[in-house]
Amino acid sequence: MLIFGCVLGWGIYSLFSKGLNQTLGPLQTVTYSILLGTLMLCITSTVRGELSVAALTGLGAQQWLSLMYLGVLGSALAYIDYYDGIRKIGATRSGVFIALNPLTAVLLGALLLGEQLTLAMYLGGGLILTGIFLCNKPLAQATKKGIV
Repeated sequence: MLIFGCVLGWGIYSLFSKGLNQTLGPLQTVTYSILLGTLMLCITSTVRGELSVAALTGLGAQQWLSLMYLGVLGSALAYIDYYDGIRKIGATRSGVFIALNPLTAVLLGALLLGEQLTLAMYLGGGLILTGIFLCNKPLAQATKKGIV
């Protein structure tokens, strides 16, 4: 149910942000989304007692670098590209590319952290790439033939 809720929420978010994305552009849309999400997360964490100045000052350089990596590369740049895709090919066709998230995480884990890749991971990666190809292939062929 949680995965279904996640997919449903992501789909609704993508569709509702399409107009904003068309008006403002991907960079501004992502900037506002990240700032609003950060504010909501900070408020919720503070109310629940999970965020404190002591916890933030206790973070070391490695933790701050990890947060910056996650925030800039893992989130901001990825979402800017995603919103650019929505502008160019629409929310439905762009939505399937969200499946690259776990694939990228596994590959970066192997490259940066030396994690071991298993046969299941290779098969899962192949399924992800095949699914993305199949979801975008019919429209690409129809476009070439002048149907769409």
